[in-house]
Amino acid sequence: MKFKITTEVDINSLTDEETALDSLKANILNALTEVNYSLIQAVKTPENTVIIGLPHSGKAHF
Repeated sequence: MKFKITTEVDINSLTDEETALDSLKANILNALTEVNYSLIQAVKTPENTVIIGLPHSGKAHF
């Protein structure tokens, strides 16, 4: 089964206090949150939803 879920993600600009890596990480986490929310809304049952994101350590494991 294939689903197409459309969502818009805001990409925030780099601020003076942030490094490029901090900004990239924040934008990725924001995008993952939007995708997860869209998946939950599409499926309507959280137990059928695959949640994607970074683990608490901040290192990605895919």
